[in-house]
Amino acid sequence: MTEHTAKDDRVLEYLNGSMDDNAVAAFEDEIASNPELAAEVAALRAAVASFKEADLDAAKRTEAGWARLEREIEPQQSTPQVANDNRPLRIGLAQAAGLAVAAVALWQFLAVPQFAGSDGDGFIPVSAQSDASVLQVMFQADADMADVIAALSAVDGVIIDGPSAIGLFRIGFADADSRDAALAALAANSSVVQEVMPE
Repeated sequence: MTEHTAKDDRVLEYLNGSMDDNAVAAFEDEIASNPELAAEVAALRAAVASFKEADLDAAKRTEAGWARLEREIEPQQSTPQVANDNRPLRIGLAQAAGLAVAAVALWQFLAVPQFAGSDGDGFIPVSAQSDASVLQVMFQADADMADVIAALSAVDGVIIDGPSAIGLFRIGFADADSRDAALAALAANSSVVQEVMPE
């Protein structure tokens, strides 16, 4: 054991109180006569005090953290949350009416203009007289709106009425020749058109 290690051990024994009384008295005399040893003892005493204070602060922080966590958990335990609420969604009459109005408005402003023919006339009111030849068309129930629009645009057809109670649309054309050409084209498009017939 080196002299430095022996001195360090004695400092630690002195600071932690494991040195007997006779050795303490002799060591304190040595500290008084050796400034280097006195400085080392003072430095280690300060370090030990600092560690103890840090441990105490850490313990206080841990205790405070647990206390805060318990305070946060306690209200949640007093009002249990339902894990799976299977109650049906209920809406009031006014909300249902509002949804219906919104759906009609969206249809009029977003879908209706897409049905317009190349001349830009679009829909013709039911009360208006139409000089165009007409086909009655029932589209497939699973047909996409984009496919329906594409099918009507390809034959220059314009929706003038519908759907009826059974799902028929009235499609107008500029003349009988256009209507006849469209009849053949729509009849061949079975992925979009379920049934097509002259009026």
